[in-house]
Amino acid sequence: MSIPKYNDIMRYLDNHGEQKFRSLEQTLAREFELSDEEVAQEYDSGNGTVFLNRISWALSYLTNSGLAERLRRGVYKIPIKLNGF
Repeated sequence: MSIPKYNDIMRYLDNHGEQKFRSLEQTLAREFELSDEEVAQEYDSGNGTVFLNRISWALSYLTNSGLAERLRRGVYKIPIKLNGF
């Protein structure tokens, strides 16, 4: 499977209370059945991993739209179920 886009990732962020940004990586990797190589794939520029960056964008869009709350650095709360998003 290819690395999902940020808008696909948004659909799988559920209402599990407080979630650390970094802990979402492995949870979502299992959900999307990504290999270790896909999770570790970096941008050609060397500016981080593609998958973690897309999770970050998904959280940013959800936070900016009011569907998620940034409690503190790296910790988010998504109070609603987004599967139907």
